Amino acid sequence: MDDQTQANNLEVSGAGGGGGGKKSSPSQQVVNQTVIVQNPSKQPVIAANNLFSVAFAKTVYATSEGVLEGFPNGINKDVYLDGVPIQNPDGTNNFDGFTLDSRLGEDETQTPIAGFSTTENTVGVNVNVTQAAGAITRAITDTDTERCRVIIALPSLQAQNQQNGDVSGTSVSFKIEVNSNGGSYTTISSPTISGKSNSEFQRAYEFDLPGTGPWNVRVTRLTSDSSSSFIQNTISWQSFVEIIDEKFAYPNTGLIALKVDARQFNTIPDVSVKLRGKRVQVPTNYNAATRTYTGLWDGTFQMAWTDNPAWIFRDIVLNERFGVKRYVSSIAIDPWYLYTVSQYCDELVPDGSGGTEPRFTCNVYLQNPGSVYQVLNSLASCFRGLLYYSEGELYLTQDREQDIVQQFSEANVIQDVAENGQVSSPCFSYTGSARSARKTVVLANWDDPNQVYSSVTEYQQDDELLDKFGYNPVDLRLIGVTSRGQALRAAKHTLFSDRYETEKVSFRVGAEGIAAGVGEIIKIADPLKQGQRLGGRIVAVDGNFITVDAVLTLAAGTAYTLTVVIPEGVTTTNPDNSIKVSPKLEVLTVVSSANTGFQTAEGNLVAQDSDEILTQASDNLIARYISSDGTTTRFEVSSAVATQKGALWVLEFTSLTAATYRVISISEVESLIYQVEAIKYNSSKYGYVDNDLPIAIPKDTFKVQPVGEPTNVSGILEFSNGQTSIQASWKAPQVNNSIDLLVKGYRYQWRKVGDTEWSNIAQLQATSVEIPLSVHTFGNAYQVRVAAVNALGSQSDFVVYDVSAFAPIPDLSDAAFGATVTHANQPDGTQLVIVDSGTCPILPRISGFKCWVKPQNLSSGEIPGVKPPGADGWYFLADIPLTGYYTVAFHAPDTYDVRVNFTSSIFGENPTDYLYDVVERDEIAPPTPSNFSVVENQNSSGKRFSWQLPTTEYGSWDQNLVADVVSYEVKYKKGTLALNVVEFEIATDLITVKTSTVIGTKTNQHLLSVGDQIVFAASSGSLPTNVVSGTTYFVASDGFISTAFKISATSGGAAINFTGTATGTYNVSAPVELKTRLDVTATWGAGLELASGGLPAQQQWFETSLFDTGTYVVMVKSVDATQWRADLPAYVLVNIGAPPISNAVQSIDAKNAPSNNWPGTYDNCSVSGGGLVQTNATLDSYFTWNFDNNNLESALLFSTTSTATVSHSLVALTGEATELVQEDDFNILQENNDKLLGEQRFYSVTELAEGGVVHPYAPFEKLLGDVYRVETRFKSPDGGTTAGNITALTAQLDYPDVIEKQNDVSISAIGTVIAFTKAFRAIGSVSITALQTGGSTAVTAVVTAKSTSSVTIKCLNSSGTGVTGLVDITVIGY
Repeated sequence: MDDQTQANNLEVSGAGGGGGGKKSSPSQQVVNQTVIVQNPSKQPVIAANNLFSVAFAKTVYATSEGVLEGFPNGINKDVYLDGVPIQNPDGTNNFDGFTLDSRLGEDETQTPIAGFSTTENTVGVNVNVTQAAGAITRAITDTDTERCRVIIALPSLQAQNQQNGDVSGTSVSFKIEVNSNGGSYTTISSPTISGKSNSEFQRAYEFDLPGTGPWNVRVTRLTSDSSSSFIQNTISWQSFVEIIDEKFAYPNTGLIALKVDARQFNTIPDVSVKLRGKRVQVPTNYNAATRTYTGLWDGTFQMAWTDNPAWIFRDIVLNERFGVKRYVSSIAIDPWYLYTVSQYCDELVPDGSGGTEPRFTCNVYLQNPGSVYQVLNSLASCFRGLLYYSEGELYLTQDREQDIVQQFSEANVIQDVAENGQVSSPCFSYTGSARSARKTVVLANWDDPNQVYSSVTEYQQDDELLDKFGYNPVDLRLIGVTSRGQALRAAKHTLFSDRYETEKVSFRVGAEGIAAGVGEIIKIADPLKQGQRLGGRIVAVDGNFITVDAVLTLAAGTAYTLTVVIPEGVTTTNPDNSIKVSPKLEVLTVVSSANTGFQTAEGNLVAQDSDEILTQASDNLIARYISSDGTTTRFEVSSAVATQKGALWVLEFTSLTAATYRVISISEVESLIYQVEAIKYNSSKYGYVDNDLPIAIPKDTFKVQPVGEPTNVSGILEFSNGQTSIQASWKAPQVNNSIDLLVKGYRYQWRKVGDTEWSNIAQLQATSVEIPLSVHTFGNAYQVRVAAVNALGSQSDFVVYDVSAFAPIPDLSDAAFGATVTHANQPDGTQLVIVDSGTCPILPRISGFKCWVKPQNLSSGEIPGVKPPGADGWYFLADIPLTGYYTVAFHAPDTYDVRVNFTSSIFGENPTDYLYDVVERDEIAPPTPSNFSVVENQNSSGKRFSWQLPTTEYGSWDQNLVADVVSYEVKYKKGTLALNVVEFEIATDLITVKTSTVIGTKTNQHLLSVGDQIVFAASSGSLPTNVVSGTTYFVASDGFISTAFKISATSGGAAINFTGTATGTYNVSAPVELKTRLDVTATWGAGLELASGGLPAQQQWFETSLFDTGTYVVMVKSVDATQWRADLPAYVLVNIGAPPISNAVQSIDAKNAPSNNWPGTYDNCSVSGGGLVQTNATLDSYFTWNFDNNNLESALLFSTTSTATVSHSLVALTGEATELVQEDDFNILQENNDKLLGEQRFYSVTELAEGGVVHPYAPFEKLLGDVYRVETRFKSPDGGTTAGNITALTAQLDYPDVIEKQNDVSISAIGTVIAFTKAFRAIGSVSITALQTGGSTAVTAVVTAKSTSSVTIKCLNSSGTGVTGLVDITVIGY
């Protein structure tokens, strides 16, 4: 075995490209030794050392992912040891004993490097080998191991003569053994080392391993252990090396193999390499060596080495072995944009040393792992790249001078607006760094090729900022930069950006937001920054005339440009037929401008079809056209362009431009709503950075000017939610016809006209205000004033405005509105008043309607129970809500008018415009009951009266029935119908009803119809010429009204012209119907209530025997729910025979005959001619007198002889519990408490004390002993014309009568005996009614015999002959 051995080791790490300059340290060193034995001198005192270690460093370095370009100067000149090239440029060597070889990283065709083809693993032992300890054994467990190298170290080897101190060499022996798989040991070597060395040296023993593993290797010392310090021969087993013999080619990996004599170095040297690294794909028309492009690129690639960072970046992205594509197989990147980046990188710029160089190069050695974003972003920073990922494609953009591709203004961004309409956030939001935080110094670190690519720092400062803010550095680590000029440019770029491009803007947009991509340049016309509106949407395009949606006044002598969006953009077809559509702006020179009318669009344009703007179907406004009454500006521009209605425009001029920004991010925050963020962009940066040109400061912000006054100030009174308020508004001060955006608020004041002091409102930001007025009276006037306040606290002058009064309430009666008031009769007898305002505007302060009523014929006085009328005679009835419905229950004596007008919520405002309606009495007055009749009561004494429910032709009642009749009023009058006439006044061809004439319930109305016949008779005076008494005339249509009419000689003929004027009054004797109405009206007025509370509607009958002897007229009127009464009553005539008084026990004569002095008190009457006579026939008269009842439980009967209608009221003077108790089984109709009892009647003490009414012919009642006061009431028999009188009046007390009635009793021609069913002590009277039924000829019936048990009746005909018949009888006795 050769005592000089070699060890090889290879470590592969990292992948890279580009140029070198990076160091790679060997990962392991194997020391090779050569032992030289020399014969010692025979006479030295100390022998020289003759034992040494000889070591070689042999390493294989993995330089980079292949295929590499190689070593630009040759491998010997481009490999450095401790910074010194192995070979100088002139070919001389700086080191001896070296061997170099390399591989460029080809694919599977790459061959191994000869002599560097083993894999070795060193295992430490470090154990001294002694005989005392025995053999030292170590195991090799890796069965792939083929050979083993044992390293033996000797700290020293020498012997010293104890006698003379001579130091000389000595020797030591040991053996190395191995066994295979637990078998017996075989000796590999038994060396003896002889010589001298006073320092450590090593020996290596390499051998093949026998058999199969595992193996045990052991070392045994053969020389005896030294026990003397004069002999130093210690053996140490330092390590062993497991060796596998393989030929590693390492395809796709660049390699450098180095073997060097280690004696030239104290430590393992640092190895660095100057290397042109990995070849990448570059365009086929690109010469990477000369950086030239030939012709058009067809999109294909070739392999070449380049330091152009664009193509290095692409290789890192798309390489499937180590790039992004290995992990994201679908990744893609736009080669056509990379092509432009590549060209920009290759452009020559000053290098800062008088020459030129490419703008960007990249020489980078990537050997540390990192995230995709970190690696790519670091690499992109080399050429000022910015990257983002979207939908499987990696997008790259470069910070370089670019065209503006899109523009934004308030017209196409989304603004947050609160529910009250106030803007809650601006269209554009801005952020930026504090000026004091900006960097003033850049320390740029780059790799200097002249210093073996060691890092060098360049210092760059901003003198102005340094003076202002002091030293504030930033460390800039430049990746892949190996040029000082490129480092200086990067430092200048950083300082510029930190000073001039720190402002960020963010905003939200619709689909237009994605027209500009990340890295592209946009223009923003923000009124808040420019101080005026400079952007919007195009309203119309006509050749080279463009109309925009803003009023703009252009200053004379100033050059203006109008930038418009070309909606179709720019379409580019690449050589591979891929198509790219890019946004496009067109900058036009403004020739002239004028203002016109317009329509404008709001929101963000999505699509356009003809003149319609399409909107996105979502909750967010994307696009909408709205009409406006304002004006626009029509520009004449330098040339016609392919823009269109709805496209965006921006106006700029020399002293004010829109601000430019670079988009840095776009994110979809909602469906089709995008958040855009951009950073300030200054195009002069690139000339400044590359060529040191002057910096241009953009003129994109306005200058502060004095605060202007608010414009368009207005104020009106408004009413809403029950509150009057001043609604004021104004517009912000204008700068060049745009809003002065420096204004931050307004001072606002108000006062009532006449006041001297102004009331302040807290400073406002909005341009409108609502001031509630706690008290407002109609007619009050107000003033408002407002001043603008800017962000600096300056205030403009106040602008004063007179607040406009309320708009007048519309005239409800204006026929143009078609408003109406009508009524509909309701089942309950009320009228539903219906107000339809038609098209009349309902102002907020209109709270409803007022309803008024007015009877057409109210003879005198006021209607009771209703609030008194106004001076115009109208009664206010009710407020009607705006729904327009109200139920009226108004009891007017006749037809009444209805009017309605608006009601105002403002105190003092009373509209006087009315709508009118008429409620005719005939519609709502209940009709006269029908079929009123009277018969003898079959079960008791007295009469039974009945009638039927009337019907009417008016109203909305079911089946035409009067459903709202609630009661019937019953009256009686002694005697027959009162005779009355209506009197007319005739003068000048016109006949009018005499004043205060009442027919039914109609006052001063004639109740005639056109065509009625009429006959006149003079009452006083004489008839006029051409009118003859007793002659029949006809009512003419000419001049016909309810209170007057003309007459004609024939029906339908011409009216008679009276040739003379007559004075006096005239009675009418025809037509009969009118005559009858006159008489019945008079009779009702002269009657007394028979049931003061009336009868309920369901009781259409009553029975009574309360009438005194004689003839009576009984009348009934229907009464409805609103207390309207029928115009005329139904009536019947009854004749009552004289009642028997056979059982009287006491008789009191009120007349006190024979003196006839009528003791008592008198009211509207007096004693005359032995009787009582009314003083005034138009008023009721009263006679009050007393009597003493000395009998218990007696009945009371008043007998009266009178021309008047009479009633009596009775009071017990002592106040004792006197009761009038009815004993009969029929119902009494006497009432005094507005209701009728269908049961036995009891008079309470209270009723007697108050004067309960007792009718003149009362049934038997129990009257207790007491003193009673009687009030006799009587009235005129004809309603007020003739004075009534009473000639006799008695009160008789008797025992209760026994009454028996039998109806429909058949009588034979010779007479029939009728037996009584009741017991009588005496028979007082027998009443017979002969019934003309069944063909009987009987006209009367007579009593031929009677007893206390029976009576004999015979019927007679008109000749007095007995005939058969049918009778009703009533027997009264006791």
